[in-house]
Amino acid sequence: SSDWHSPDNWNPARVPTHGDDVIITNIGSAVLLSNSSPNLSSLVISNKTLTVSNWTTTLFATHLTIQANGTLTLPAAFTTSQMSNRIWIVCSNLTVDSGGRIDASEKGYASSATTGYGPGGGTGPGAGNGHGGGGGHGGKGGNSGTPFAGGPTNGSAAVATGPGSGGGSGAGSRIGGKGGGSIRIEADDAMILNGRITADGGSGDLYSGGGSGGGIYLACQSLTGTGLVSAAGGNGKDGGGGGGGGRIALDCATLDPA
Repeated sequence: SSDWHSPDNWNPARVPTHGDDVIITNIGSAVLLSNSSPNLSSLVISNKTLTVSNWTTTLFATHLTIQANGTLTLPAAFTTSQMSNRIWIVCSNLTVDSGGRIDASEKGYASSATTGYGPGGGTGPGAGNGHGGGGGHGGKGGNSGTPFAGGPTNGSAAVATGPGSGGGSGAGSRIGGKGGGSIRIEADDAMILNGRITADGGSGDLYSGGGSGGGIYLACQSLTGTGLVSAAGGNGKDGGGGGGGGRIALDCATLDPA
């Protein structure tokens, strides 16, 4: 099964504990972490997906490495007004290799048959005629051509951990794009990023607005590498408004892109 907390899923047959070196590799199904991990000595994700669920779940490790084809992600976008899931990492050193991903794109607020969920949800006609507005976050969501309003700006520029909001739904209850999710990384020392950290919003369905970008907060002593950090808004479709961009906050003593 996929449960991190089941002893039978590990070799040896016990759940990882404080100080362990843990490798998640390409055998069996993706792994689901639903409660905070112990403080691991190291965690390597290799050719595998680790999904983290719940808002307070924290991944603790002295050294965290996401290798090529390794992915750290979230469950599907939440369909209520409550923030359900985020990626929260507390470590000393983080390395994301080329081809590795921390991916919260389209994992924030979803959209209903009328408006997008979230504080910046776009509006739309639902079953009526018209086009949905885009979700808002760091930037306002775009108004649709009908017009239905895009969602307002919201959240904190300094902390940037709020998820993106859903886009407004279009005619015939076409569903708007999902907002980007929330990523919070606290590294006491170095972050080496040659892969991708993304919290992009999703594009809307026919006549619908795009979801807004999510929130990414990165704290470290030094950041190096040639990778990508993105919280872009999703596209509106066929007259729907585009999603506003998300928020990215960087708290870093030394910035040295290669």
